[in-house]
Amino acid sequence: MGPVCQSTERRVTQFIEHPDFTRLTDEEIDAFLSATDFSEVQKREFRSSSDKNTLYTRTIAWKNISRAHNQIFEMRIALKKRGILVPEDLRRIYEEAIEFCSRAEIHEFVRFRHPDSQSGSDEPIKFLKVRTPCLSA
Repeated sequence: MGPVCQSTERRVTQFIEHPDFTRLTDEEIDAFLSATDFSEVQKREFRSSSDKNTLYTRTIAWKNISRAHNQIFEMRIALKKRGILVPEDLRRIYEEAIEFCSRAEIHEFVRFRHPDSQSGSDEPIKFLKVRTPCLSA
């Protein structure tokens, strides 16, 4: 469960540090982009953007949402495949932890798409309050 909770935590905490792109030269931006896992399309879009700071944070936020979503999905599949080998009480604990992470991730997805939405706004707070046991699972 650790990677699933860590991906969710990365998205919920939303701390994205980066240089101020308005102060960098084109060469410095190219050097920075070469160290990212951005696709060539994303790099081209970034270079041509008039607001690189906003685009960068939105791109990273989207990558974090996607990573959390994919890991939650993979954990659900793994539990379904191997669930018959896991004792019922332990399986239930994993299912609850997955659902817990999923609610926080869904809220962040909705907030990303609709920044003014308050739907499920307490889910990230709930997640952050109890994430420590989740991270050690």
